[in-house]
Amino acid sequence: MKSQKATTHTNAIAPLLLFVVFTTCILFVLLTGADTYKNLAQRDRDSFQHRTVAQYLTTRIRQNDALYSIQVSDFSTDHTTSQGDTLILREEIAGRTYYTRIYCYDGYLRELFSPAGLEFSRSDGEAILEVNSLYFTLNQDLLSIQITYADNSTQTLLLHLRNAKEVLS
Repeated sequence: MKSQKATTHTNAIAPLLLFVVFTTCILFVLLTGADTYKNLAQRDRDSFQHRTVAQYLTTRIRQNDALYSIQVSDFSTDHTTSQGDTLILREEIAGRTYYTRIYCYDGYLRELFSPAGLEFSRSDGEAILEVNSLYFTLNQDLLSIQITYADNSTQTLLLHLRNAKEVLS
């Protein structure tokens, strides 16, 4: 009698153990998949952010790539230099001069469009995308942009200014 009861208990425990092992494997696969998905989604967000910032800056510069229209300055002094934290795009509209300033403030890439001669502060610009810092260097017809993103990664863009043979520097 004892052997028949032991066999019955063993037969009942085997499917239960198999179920526990199967459930554990499923949970492990689900948790691993969820973690992998989270990492891939974060990587995609960061990649999108990097591409978007680079494309935005490139497009804005290409739209204003005309003689004497691209300048670099320090935001605090607003004097044109060859290096600085602000890109100034100059354009004439109906006989008036307007400036678009592109700079970084409070963790965002910002843009400020204003007529020439107005006073403004860094917080006046429109927040575009998350960026920790921007630094521009203009050397003849080569514009270098050093970007530090929110994830502390950096990227350098080098743009050749096609129509700026005598760029202000």
